[in-house]
Amino acid sequence: MFKKKILYILFRADYGGAEQSIPSLIDLYNEIGYETNLIILSPGGDENIKKILFKFKVNLWRTLIMCFFQKNKYDFIISSIPYSSIPATILSLLLKPKKLLIWLHNSRYSSFHTLLLKIPKFFYETTYLADSDKVKKEFEYLKPKYAPIYFHSINNMKSSLINKNKFITLARPSIQKGLDLLAISAHKFPNINFFIYGCKLIDFKNLYPKIKLSKNIKFIGYRKKDEIFTERCFYIQPSRWEGFCISIVEAILYGCIPIGSAVGEITNHLENDNLLIIDNISAKGIENKIRNLIYETDFSLLEKKAISINKGVLIKYNKNSIKRIWNNIFEI
Repeated sequence: MFKKKILYILFRADYGGAEQSIPSLIDLYNEIGYETNLIILSPGGDENIKKILFKFKVNLWRTLIMCFFQKNKYDFIISSIPYSSIPATILSLLLKPKKLLIWLHNSRYSSFHTLLLKIPKFFYETTYLADSDKVKKEFEYLKPKYAPIYFHSINNMKSSLINKNKFITLARPSIQKGLDLLAISAHKFPNINFFIYGCKLIDFKNLYPKIKLSKNIKFIGYRKKDEIFTERCFYIQPSRWEGFCISIVEAILYGCIPIGSAVGEITNHLENDNLLIIDNISAKGIENKIRNLIYETDFSLLEKKAISINKGVLIKYNKNSIKRIWNNIFEI
């Protein structure tokens, strides 16, 4: 029996959290009954993630030719981020799938990008998807459906004690991720070690050549998750803007005490707990939050909060729940 087919379009792939989740989603789509092909119009970013994604990559022109001869008919086209809205519309008109799905991962789009998002619905039957509550509310006029980008299958919560002198974060080199703010605040805590995964020292210096780094901050680059979350510690996400933010969810699953800025879905991940949320997204705001947690807060309280948040994530993002949501999306 032939599987139904999905064509997933990435216009600009910088291989952040959204791109890293795609292989898992493709496996999920396969379980539902869909085979997924991937077109990457502008590849870039980490080579390790690129290799994983390229397993699903198909050639654009060959795809068009095959569809012309009705040998590769797609049921759905999924387009990720607004840049790909125009090529997705063109491909939808040419390939005539059952539905075009435009996936919104971020609420921080310019007026130009917002205009791009509106265009497909004038040319083709389009459904918009949002991977977070905030994005869904931001684009309420498009009536997006909730489409989670991430799911877990196991609980990695460790029973060991928290390493109070270790903070980690996972972020690609980008102004979005607020690594400059974290680097500046790290000077205030010489006895705490800060580990930045996903970003190399040279990448940071290229972004912020004027920032002087303290000895207690280390840039490690790409690592597998099990090499990052080797022990329970603090996880901090100092982003200036976000969508779903997969990395903080993974940190929660591995038993870390999570801290995050009040952007995107982060506040929901943290159960809207003010103790763990950075309201003032600045170096001073991060410094105050770390100081409060390390020196002024009862650690038994932090442990209880970490356990509560872990349980919430386990319930909300388990594989079966996410599979049901995607099943409903494809039954539109």
